[in-house]
This record gives sequence, C-alpha cells and structure tokens, in this order.
Amino acid sequence: HISKRVEPSETELEVYVGLEHLDPDSLKIKRHGVPSDVAGQKLLVKKGQIIFGKRRAYQRKIAVADWDCICSAHAMVLEANANNVIPDFLPFFMQSDVFMDRAVAVSEGSLSPTIKWKVLANQDFLFPGKLKQKQLLDSLKSLEHNKQKID
Repeated sequence: HISKRVEPSETELEVYVGLEHLDPDSLKIKRHGVPSDVAGQKLLVKKGQIIFGKRRAYQRKIAVADWDCICSAHAMVLEANANNVIPDFLPFFMQSDVFMDRAVAVSEGSLSPTIKWKVLANQDFLFPGKLKQKQLLDSLKSLEHNKQKID
C-alpha cells in the first residue's frame, strides 16, 4: 500500500487518473485527465503500480499504471510483495471473484461503501505457488492481449 500524497497544482506529472477513468474488469487505463482538472491532495502512482478503486469496490475498478501519474484519493495504490506473489500476477488475482467478493464484503458504509487499507491488509488469501502463478500469468496475459486486439 503506497500513500504518498501530492498537490495537483504542485506536480510536474501530466496525467491524472480518477475512478471515472477506470473501466470495470479492465487492467488498462484507456483515458485520463490532467492534474489541472482537479483540486485537493491526490495519490502519487509510479509506472507499474496498481490503482484499485476502494470506493464502491463492486464496480471492479482495478488497473495498472502505464506511466507515473497522480490518482484519486478514492483509490488505493498497491504493489506486490515479490516474496509472496509474482508482481504481474497480482492485478489479475485482484480481478478474481475470490478477491472482489472479499473486498465488497469488508467495505464499510451504505451509500458509498469504502474499503479501509487496515481491513484489507488483514485479509488472508491463498495464492498458488510461484510456478503455478507463472503458468496462470502466461495464460492470462495471452487472453488479455487477445482481448485488446478485439477492443
């Protein structure tokens, strides 16, 4: 969990990603805004980190940043602990029903249910071994590549 905050008016970064820019069930960010579009502190995101919409998790908004950027404070910025999971496998796992069902279940609030990092961090998930992760990752990347060709 990364929580470095940035003032949009004080950054040299050129990309802002809000939850409105994330498509459900897509790891790709296909559109974005610019920092001058927004006010108030945002989160710093480095290329390759995961942006996860912590508000209304049932919308399944998870994406991997293709560039350094800033994102909505209604998101979590995450990166894998390589001791436990292959970093490229984590975003795919987070798209799974296993992860999303738990994320929705631990969300708090009724109008705008939100996940707290402290609660999510205490959840236990069973990951396959790294060899199986690698096999799954190869298949998932192939599917993702073919899906992008269609889109």
